[in-house]
Amino acid sequence: MIQEHGCRVVVMDSIDSLQPEHLYDSELGDAHIGNHAKLHSKGVRKLLPILEKYHAIVIGINQKKVNLTQMGSRGYNATGGKAWGFYSKVIVDCKRGSANSNEGKDLIELILYLEKNKLGKQFVTIKEGAKQGYGIPVESRTLNQLIDEGKVVRKKGNWYRWVETDEAIAHGDEQMFNWINENKELINV
Repeated sequence: MIQEHGCRVVVMDSIDSLQPEHLYDSELGDAHIGNHAKLHSKGVRKLLPILEKYHAIVIGINQKKVNLTQMGSRGYNATGGKAWGFYSKVIVDCKRGSANSNEGKDLIELILYLEKNKLGKQFVTIKEGAKQGYGIPVESRTLNQLIDEGKVVRKKGNWYRWVETDEAIAHGDEQMFNWINENKELINV
């Protein structure tokens, strides 16, 4: 994709589906300790010079699984060994917020935790709202800034109000995003 088609961004969903070929040919119950990790480690090392040469990035999506030992569960680990985590610039752990926090709202609460960040601050938790089929709206950041500053907009329950007059502006996130797009000159965005 990168070399032949000039793609600058490649999304791999899911990294776990990249399996060594001999796993498909082997019998059920055969031991294959470390083969998956070896494949990923070798693949990542071959991929790095290509990414550098073509100024491309790979976004890998992987699931974390419970790490079971004789002592019981010992945290979580990702499949494919530690190669992806070792060579990654940024690792974001993405979880859905509680089901109660999403009830009756336009946005689904996401909890993003920066596990690794070679480009900036790490070990940071970010709570964000995502819209089904759309992702994180651009207006969400603007809205969070307006509420944090407390000079223009204030939130009471599910209502957004103008600070100076205490006038209701919008009900719910969707209406507020529309208001932000229509009134950019008022809020200096």
